[in-house]
Amino acid sequence: GGYCTAQCAPGYTIVGFASILMCGDSGDFTYISGAFPTCVAIPCLGNLPVGTGISHDCEGKTSVETCTASCGAGYGYSDGGSAETWTCQTNGSFTGILPRC
Repeated sequence: GGYCTAQCAPGYTIVGFASILMCGDSGDFTYISGAFPTCVAIPCLGNLPVGTGISHDCEGKTSVETCTASCGAGYGYSDGGSAETWTCQTNGSFTGILPRC
C-alpha cells in the first residue's frame, strides 16, 4: 500500500495537523500519524464592497458564500443599476461588481 496525506479542500484550512494514512490492499486506510483532519472554512476578510453609498451584508462570510452589495439609505441606483452579488473566493477575498449608486 501507498501513503497519502489527508488535506482540506480549497477554501478550507486545517485545524491541527495533517494526518498521514497508509492505503491497504483492500482499499481501506490506516492512520499512521494524526487523526482525520478537521477543516474550517476560511473567513472572507479581503476586498469588501466599499464605496460612496454602498451597503453590504458581507461581514462574517466564509469561502464560497455570497453576499449582496446594494445602495444604502439615502442613495438610489443610477443608470438602471441594481444590487450585486459578491462571492467569497477560496483565498478569503471577495469578488464582485459594485452597484452604481
